[in-house]
Amino acid sequence: MASIKILDYYKSIFSPDKYSSKNFSIGSAMALYYKLSVIPILLSFLVGLLAAYVVPSAAHLNVPLFGILSILAGPKIAVIISTIITLWVIVPLGIFVNAFIYQMFGKYFLKAFRFKYEKTFTGTMFGVFPLLFLYWLLFVPKLSIIVLPIIAVWEFIVLVIAISSQQKISRLQSFGVLVASELVLLMFVFLIFAIGFASFLPISQGIHGISPVFPGGSATPYS
Repeated sequence: MASIKILDYYKSIFSPDKYSSKNFSIGSAMALYYKLSVIPILLSFLVGLLAAYVVPSAAHLNVPLFGILSILAGPKIAVIISTIITLWVIVPLGIFVNAFIYQMFGKYFLKAFRFKYEKTFTGTMFGVFPLLFLYWLLFVPKLSIIVLPIIAVWEFIVLVIAISSQQKISRLQSFGVLVASELVLLMFVFLIFAIGFASFLPISQGIHGISPVFPGGSATPYS
């Protein structure tokens, strides 16, 4: 396979089938991710700082972590810190976790995947490239509301193609595994929140002076 230059990988969001079939170890895949992140991060700094100067109060409300960091450290510092944490910490961790979930469902539950975790990891990495490369657009005032759903759909399309290329399965199979994984994950998260809310409700009632009923029908009022 002919070697591919680093800059060529920026084209992968337009032609994922051409670039996402290359073999990577987990380490080399992450090394590629961090190399490719340098230009988007610098561009995000430039656009974000300019936007923070022009519209300091409302420019970045849809940028992850920006709101609380802006309160704590000011909008300009928030641009830098939120970008670094998001693209160098949160997104890479998300690749590891999401790839693990996809691998569990695709390999062991649905029996669709043919290869090991590193293949799924590489495909998942390619799936985040639209967010990585276009992250700087989130700092453009009033544009992030439009850009975010576009990036989300674009990411999913690239992810389907990249997983298909890495696992050597059809795109329909890749689509099915990813949708099933996301649905089950959403159901699990919903269940956790539902259990947490149900557990919190009696405590909240007790705090407000409503006596919880104990087994046997007795009630112990709070004094």
